[in-house]
Amino acid sequence: MKKRLITIATVLGFGGLLAGCQSQITTTAKTYQQTGIVATIKGHAAGKTIRYRIGNGKPHTASVHNHSFVVTVAPTLHEQTVTLLSSHAPRHQVTVKAATPLGSYSQFAQRYNQIITMAHLSPKQQRQLQAATAIKKNPQAAQSNPQLLQQAQQAQNILAQARQKTRAYQLPAYRQGVHPLVRTKAYTLRGNMQDNQLMGVTMIIPLHSLKDKQAARQFGTAFMALSQACGANGKQVLRAFKRATNHQKTQQTTLKTITNHGVHYQVAFSPNGLYVYVTK
Repeated sequence: MKKRLITIATVLGFGGLLAGCQSQITTTAKTYQQTGIVATIKGHAAGKTIRYRIGNGKPHTASVHNHSFVVTVAPTLHEQTVTLLSSHAPRHQVTVKAATPLGSYSQFAQRYNQIITMAHLSPKQQRQLQAATAIKKNPQAAQSNPQLLQQAQQAQNILAQARQKTRAYQLPAYRQGVHPLVRTKAYTLRGNMQDNQLMGVTMIIPLHSLKDKQAARQFGTAFMALSQACGANGKQVLRAFKRATNHQKTQQTTLKTITNHGVHYQVAFSPNGLYVYVTK
């Protein structure tokens, strides 16, 4: 009888120990850094949901499936503490490292939009704009020559029309957080904006864009504009991207990171398309 009681007590003891293990929140690491445009925290917990708080911010909820959860955090210029909470376990904290921005969002958007606009002009129209710029630098000469003034006005009208035609491809005004920037049939741009800085960009290219000449041309123009606006050499990056994708091996889901002028391009494949993560 005494032996039987000991056995039952032992089983109950192990059962309590297992229950205690299952009620803990665990994560794959204590420190995370930017991968793509977000930091991805993965872990295990009991229950159907967990709550998490970034710094002193408001709590959010993440679903738990088969005891596993994923929480994404937008990296900022500063290190962040993420607190994971559950009614089934004590709180658990991890750190998300600070990230290096691509640069000022306003400057990036201005440069990108300018490149997109100019790409939709013919060589003749581009020459007209260059002439108009020269006239602006010498207004006294223009005032004495009505023909020059007329040319300058025509050039400004051409530029205004080009901006109107490319409005769907232009970057919007600044908006804090992770948001879509441009959505077209050929590609989608998403950005992480923090404290007026652009922390990272994701370019999503559907498979049909790579097979359709017009869509591929639109994607190529946007890809080069994105690179140039980040301070990289757009032509060099596009050539490296084409070489890498042309030599992609079967079942390969990622490519070697492309780096140009300090800008990093990580390329990942999915059944539906390509994902290009641009960071510094």
